[in-house]
Amino acid sequence: MRVCTGIASLRDQVPEAATPILEYFDRTYVSGSVRHITHSNVVRRIEPLFPPPLWNVHDITVSDGDRTSNHCEAWNRRFVSMIGHKSPSVWTVI
Repeated sequence: MRVCTGIASLRDQVPEAATPILEYFDRTYVSGSVRHITHSNVVRRIEPLFPPPLWNVHDITVSDGDRTSNHCEAWNRRFVSMIGHKSPSVWTVI
């Protein structure tokens, strides 16, 4: 997977001050994390919260596909025009 290769490449290039953000991105969006259970010497891999197949649009972009859901975009446009605000409060919606 090219995303994993990219993260590995960034590890070699990123300044030390940026390492925490790279680690966060890797845990949350790419590789997940590892949990060591000390009393049983077990290592457990935890999947990322948002794995690459969920957010990576490279293949869709290369094949000239849609990167967004037009149905969702249309619904959001209609909702904004109906309410009159992009970020309405609960009271405005009610």
